[in-house]
Amino acid sequence: MSIKEEMEEAIGKALREVLKEIPNQVKRGMSGTVARALGFENRWGGWEVDHCNGRMSVVSELISSAAQTKVREAVMEASKEFTISKTLKKAIMSDMKNVFNRAFRNTLGEEIEKLARQKAQEMAKQLMSDMANITMDMPSMADPSFGEKEIEKAALEAYMIVHGE
Repeated sequence: MSIKEEMEEAIGKALREVLKEIPNQVKRGMSGTVARALGFENRWGGWEVDHCNGRMSVVSELISSAAQTKVREAVMEASKEFTISKTLKKAIMSDMKNVFNRAFRNTLGEEIEKLARQKAQEMAKQLMSDMANITMDMPSMADPSFGEKEIEKAALEAYMIVHGE
């Protein structure tokens, strides 16, 4: 037997062994893949429910749902015996009034501030408009005939326009 034939036979034998093992490897890989898809993680040689970073999986959703059902049942059972005393009712009503009053005052203050800002803006626009009219009506100070009496007259007119007199 030649070296080439020995090599071909060795490769064929190794290939047959690998091909025989493939179904087992697929089964092992498939079971791990399915387990991970359901929400299990293989850690330290054992499978655990994967709960990292709040991820929800099929398993964690089932556990959560079952826990919620049991907690709901326990709370409903415990609440059958629960009654609100007169003292507790008074405290609840007092708290509700306080919360309402605080929210009402805050909202009222915000609305008053909003209206005050709007009124201030309107007044500022009117003042700017009045000031623009004054400056347009005033003679130029660069004019050589513009003396002290003209300055006093322009200032008086500006005052009367601004103050509405």
